[in-house]
Amino acid sequence: MIYLCLLVAFWLGYLAHILQHTLQHKSYDTQLKAMDHHYNKQLCQQAQQLTDSLHLNGELLSEKLRLQRRLRELQAQHERTLAALN
Repeated sequence: MIYLCLLVAFWLGYLAHILQHTLQHKSYDTQLKAMDHHYNKQLCQQAQQLTDSLHLNGELLSEKLRLQRRLRELQAQHERTLAALN
């Protein structure tokens, strides 16, 4: 009878141990999913910032080229004016 009680106690302890590990792994999985969601959200925000930055850089480059063309036009006009004065 004592052996049977010890055997039952051993198996109950073993089952409790398995349950504890199962719950712990479930908790880890939940934490990993939360961290994954957080990092995915950050990655999406950074990707959006990069997209916005690239768009602004494109606009700045277009404006720079426009201003360079205008400067060349003004320089040519200035040279023509000087030539006309001479």
